[in-house]
Amino acid sequence: MYDPNSSSFVRRTNKRTRLVSLTDASNVINVLPRLVNLDQLAYRTNEQGRLVVSDGLSFEMDINEFGREC
Repeated sequence: MYDPNSSSFVRRTNKRTRLVSLTDASNVINVLPRLVNLDQLAYRTNEQGRLVVSDGLSFEMDINEFGREC
């Protein structure tokens, strides 16, 4: 992910699986782990002030791909 404070790209702390279409690069699909409770998912701001999708338990996915900090 891009870190605007250091003006560089840094490795994400969580692993993710992505599916990318060979015909339409504008669609990127993130595959959620099986144990994530979809009913609990919500957009939240984490301790670092970043926008994430979280189930409020153990799953958290940073969704600020190239945007500025929230």
